[in-house]
Amino acid sequence: MKILIHSALILSPASPFHKKKKNVLINNGRIEEIGDKNYSADRIIEAEGMILSAGWFDLGTSVGTQGMSKEDLNSLAKRPWQVDLRR
Repeated sequence: MKILIHSALILSPASPFHKKKKNVLINNGRIEEIGDKNYSADRIIEAEGMILSAGWFDLGTSVGTQGMSKEDLNSLAKRPWQVDLRR
């Protein structure tokens, strides 16, 4: 499946595309091309005003207590995002 991320601002200091707005074509989970062309794709993600960069994850995220909760990532994804400010 080909996915086009259209007009994203790329933040990647080691890349020649750093701080440039480009189209990114992903084919079967791998970046195939980066440029200004309007690539053909099965799905297009409009990224105007968004930033594209690698490697973001949240080290502070946890799901329930191991063995004590029936929650998992799938069940959490199905409900609205919530913040518990009591921690």
